[in-house]
Amino acid sequence: MKYLVDHTSKISDLFKKDYVKGWHHWGFLLITLFITIVIICLLALIVFVPLIIIVVAQSINQLGIISGDPSGAPGYFPYLVFATALITMFILAYIMVWAYFVLYYAYGSIETLEKEKHEMMETMQHEITSEN
Repeated sequence: MKYLVDHTSKISDLFKKDYVKGWHHWGFLLITLFITIVIICLLALIVFVPLIIIVVAQSINQLGIISGDPSGAPGYFPYLVFATALITMFILAYIMVWAYFVLYYAYGSIETLEKEKHEMMETMQHEITSEN
């Protein structure tokens, strides 16, 4: 995520200190991604219900036509399937954008935590040197 957000970062930096920083916070990243994936899967399951219904209806109609039965679907049914798929995929793409927001939040949270830890260490060192 840092490579996508920070334009000054180099790809070689990602496999050095940034990679190690990610391993230090792997638990936070793992639980964040797990919860995000669970939520996205539940939302996708809800969003895909109309598409699943209409695709199954189209498939059963096609199997009936192959068997010799007359078509029971209206003439515009393939266009309805296409429109339903288009709307469903648009909604799913909108949902997937939120996954990037979650990853961006995790990136910002880790960067802020590391910055505060670094500042605290500098303050502690400054206090120790000023006491001596």
